[in-house]
Amino acid sequence: MDYIQMTLDDWLSIKKELEEELRGAAAGFVRIGYLLRKIDESQGYKQDGCDSLTEWAEQEYGLSASSVSRFMAINKKYSVDGYSKQLRIEYAKYGQAKLQEMLTLPEEDLQMVSPEMKRADIREIKAFERQAPKEEPAEQESDAPQWILEFIKQNGLERLAHTRAFEDRNIAQLIEEVNPTGTKTFRHKRTMVSMFADKIMVKEFPNAPERMEWEEFFEHAIPLIRNMGEAEEPETEPEAPEMAQEMPEPVQEVQKEPGQQAEEPIAPAQKEPPTIEDNNVKTDSAIAEEPAPEPTEEPEQVEIDEILQAPEEPDPMRDLKDRFTAELNTLRVALDCDNFAGMAQTIERLEYLRVKMAGMAALK
Repeated sequence: MDYIQMTLDDWLSIKKELEEELRGAAAGFVRIGYLLRKIDESQGYKQDGCDSLTEWAEQEYGLSASSVSRFMAINKKYSVDGYSKQLRIEYAKYGQAKLQEMLTLPEEDLQMVSPEMKRADIREIKAFERQAPKEEPAEQESDAPQWILEFIKQNGLERLAHTRAFEDRNIAQLIEEVNPTGTKTFRHKRTMVSMFADKIMVKEFPNAPERMEWEEFFEHAIPLIRNMGEAEEPETEPEAPEMAQEMPEPVQEVQKEPGQQAEEPIAPAQKEPPTIEDNNVKTDSAIAEEPAPEPTEEPEQVEIDEILQAPEEPDPMRDLKDRFTAELNTLRVALDCDNFAGMAQTIERLEYLRVKMAGMAALK
C-alpha cells in the first residue's frame, strides 16, 4: 500500500478539520435526541399510524430501539439545561463516540475524563465502578498512598533519581517525564487515578473523586524514587588480587665426564646456543667506516585539547526534532498497516512535541 506524503502543516490541518467534524457530530446527536424526545412526548408518531416511538423510528429512518434510546440519553445528559438543542460548552471538545462512552458514568465521575483522553481510558474508568474490589485496604507501610508506590514501580520512575530535574526538584520538568502526553490513567486495587497537565484526580472506591496537586504527588513520590534509585545502584566490584610472579625455571646443569671441560649451563628454553652467520659479522674496519646515525628530532608536543575533543553541547531543539521525525516515521508505518490505535497514540505524541518545539522557539 502506497502512502501519501504530507507536510506537517497539512497534517495538523487535517487533524483539526477531523476534530471539528467529530464535535459537529456530537452537537448533531444532541439535536437529534431533542427532536426524538419532542416526538415521544407529543406522541406524534401516531400521525403515521405507529404505536410507539421506536416503531416509528424503525419504519421511517431504520433506527434501532437502542439508537433511539442513546440519542435521547445524550440529549438529557449533555444538552443545556438537560432539554434543549444546544450542547453544553464543557462537552464541546468531545467527539460523539466519547460522549456515548461517558453516558453511564455518574455525574461526579465526569471529573475523571478529559477531551484528550483515549476512548479506552474512559472505558477503564467505567469498568472500575463494576470491578473494584470490595475488601478493606491493607495497612500501608509508609505515609505515601499505596498507589503512588505501585505507579512508580510499574512505570520505572526510579530512573528519575539520576536526572538533573530530580536533583533540582524541577516540578514542571518532572511532570513532563511522568505524564508526557498530558493525560494518563492508572488503576491499583481500590484506586482509580486520572492524570492531567494541571492536576490529578483520585477516586478511592466507593468515594467521589478528589483532586490532588502535582506538588503533593511529588512530595510523596520523591523520597520513594530516591530510595528505589539508591537501591538499584550497582555495587563496586572488588579488585582482583595480584597474580603471583612466576618463578623462573631452575637452570639445568649438565653432568660431564671427569677431565671434560665444563660447559656453561643452558636454560630450559634455550637447549642449543644460537649460531651466528658469517655474513652478519662485521669487522672493526667496517664498523669504523659506517657513518654515525643522525640525531632524530624529538616528536612535537601535542596539546591535550587536540586529542580529547570537547563534549558536544546539548541541543534540546535538535533532540525534539529528531524525536518528531521518528514519530512521523512511526505514523507512516501505522498508516500502512491500518493500525488506527497506533496512529492515535502517535498523533498525541506528535502534538506534544510540536507544542514543546513551538514554546522553545518562542523563547529564542
